[in-house]
Amino acid sequence: MDHTQEAEKKIKSLKKKIQNYNAQYYENHRSVVTDYTFDQLLAELQSLEQKYPQYQTQDSPTARVGGQVDKKYKTIAHQYPMLSLSNTYSEEEIKNFVARVKKLSDHPTTLTFVCELKFDGVAVSITYQNGLLKHAVTRGDGTQGDIITQHIQRIPHIPKKIIPSPTADLIEVRGEVFMPKAVFEKINQQRIQNQSTPWSNPRNTASGTLKTLNPQMVADRSLDVYFYALPTPLPHIKTHAASIQQLIQWKFRVSPTYTVCKDIEDIMDYIAFWEKKKREMPLDIDGIVIKVNEIAHQQKLNFTAKSPRWAIAYKYTPTTANTFLKKVSYQIGRTGVITPVAHIQPIHLAGTIVQKASLHNASYIKNLELHLEDKVTIAKGGDIIPKIIAVDKNQKRGEKHIRITFPIYCPACHTTLIRTGEEKNIFCPNHLHCTPQIKGKIAHYAQKKAMNIAALGNKTIDLLFEKKWISCPADLYDLSLEKICQLEGFQQLAAKNLLKGIDYSKKIPFEKVLFSLGIRYVGITAAKKLAQYFKNIDQLIRASFEKLMEVPDIGEKIAASVQNYFQKSDNINHILRLKNAGIQLEIYPENKTFVLKKYPFFQDKKMVISGVFEKYNRIFLKNKLEGYGSKVMTSITTKTDYLLIGHQPGARKISEAKKHHVKIIDEQALEKFFSDNER
Repeated sequence: MDHTQEAEKKIKSLKKKIQNYNAQYYENHRSVVTDYTFDQLLAELQSLEQKYPQYQTQDSPTARVGGQVDKKYKTIAHQYPMLSLSNTYSEEEIKNFVARVKKLSDHPTTLTFVCELKFDGVAVSITYQNGLLKHAVTRGDGTQGDIITQHIQRIPHIPKKIIPSPTADLIEVRGEVFMPKAVFEKINQQRIQNQSTPWSNPRNTASGTLKTLNPQMVADRSLDVYFYALPTPLPHIKTHAASIQQLIQWKFRVSPTYTVCKDIEDIMDYIAFWEKKKREMPLDIDGIVIKVNEIAHQQKLNFTAKSPRWAIAYKYTPTTANTFLKKVSYQIGRTGVITPVAHIQPIHLAGTIVQKASLHNASYIKNLELHLEDKVTIAKGGDIIPKIIAVDKNQKRGEKHIRITFPIYCPACHTTLIRTGEEKNIFCPNHLHCTPQIKGKIAHYAQKKAMNIAALGNKTIDLLFEKKWISCPADLYDLSLEKICQLEGFQQLAAKNLLKGIDYSKKIPFEKVLFSLGIRYVGITAAKKLAQYFKNIDQLIRASFEKLMEVPDIGEKIAASVQNYFQKSDNINHILRLKNAGIQLEIYPENKTFVLKKYPFFQDKKMVISGVFEKYNRIFLKNKLEGYGSKVMTSITTKTDYLLIGHQPGARKISEAKKHHVKIIDEQALEKFFSDNER
């Protein structure tokens, strides 16, 4: 059994074990294992899934924590994406950050910064409509999160209403939910006295509490919150510090530890002060956030696809430990990149037992002059995955210390590995016939964030691949009920569900289709920007490097990767097959105007849309209705005129429509109205 098969077996075992513990804890209120043991198992599973993403499934226990939405909750898109922060452990990089943003400022001498503690809690976004609390949402995947309004309302320091803004109907505030260390210790003492298992740490406990189906547990466990951001633009607020003051005026709980800094010296003094004083805080902190204070300059600096350019997080020196390197294995990703993985003598580090660590790439191994059986230093700081950061230079090496050399050939398909240009990574170019790459691309295509083919898990991909029925995503659309029923474990119902999921993927909008192609460096945000700019795949294929560079936040690396992808004939042929299968390879017009004629049924009507429509994409339908003069709302009120429903509309919206006597129109009736209006 090779390393990949061992990893698959281990991942399956961990998933089953953790899912059972979760069921006992959340459904039966029983702690079968200690939280410490549970945390170890979860961390090990998360590490394995990151190293072997081809075996990561949507039902994994790791999807419940750390950047994923939870199936138990309804989700909603963030009005403003909840991006992550760039971070560093280097004071020199903080100085470079300050110098860079000042260089781009029109007023560098008066530019200021705000320093805040980086709280180790759970980020939440709360929206107020006309001054009243509307909903609260977790970070989720950054673009959408879980609605946890009832949970948040149990925290005493969160206002139920604020003074309405005359310039914005919707006000969004952001904060960090946490369990105070004193509360955590008190509860653990009580749990020990009651012979219950103590919890592992305050952050995980707070996160788990927000995931429970019983909102009252938020109050029972005394969760608290600090607010730190007001992303809604308001004309009278010119600085981040002023936005914090506005939060205070609205009675939001704000940590008094933030300060305005005039220069790099002030920033470094703040970092040094809190490195000594951080343990005195009522909650855990793991670093400092430095933000440009002036909002106008924030807007000028803008964002990358993942983080704001006007902020950076400085993290304190990570926890380290020494151990010995036992062997190095190599993981093959869907893009062909070969990632080395260090297998170490197990050690206890930052609350978990660590057995594997990251080695990044071939250059990293070479620079470390790494040998088997070397004494190495492992660090686990802001990164989830531990990494080797140093080798003991004073150790005496013997015959068992064999120098680590990067493989010349792909461990899976034995193709000669290559490195192009200034790439630090070495990869396998055999993307058409290298099994891990093929399976990884199909899994990427089918994932929830892409084509959302829920029934197509890694096990099913393996079965289809073994039958030689799929070697690329386009092959999925050639599958038949007869074929799928031949797979092990597939009956008629399971086969029909898979085909239904594949067929439904034809309705997925262009931006997600573009992400699903797996073009290197093109994540969800970049795919959306490219789709909105070029409108369809043909325009994108023909785009020059210069034209690609015109797209907001698309840099040279992404532009070159996109151009390189479309220069390969096999990729073009694959896209043609997807087009013939009926995949959405163009974006619906966002500003199309529809001329009102003799039947102004939609004029000045307030509409709410719910469900999936056979004939219309939701964005297209919204724009069409607004072109007729309707106002499309997101929620039903007493002023709503019509609820337009497709397949599987939201039960809550149906209930609200009946409660407020709002007329419900299905797609067939809607089509008749369109027909009458456009006749």
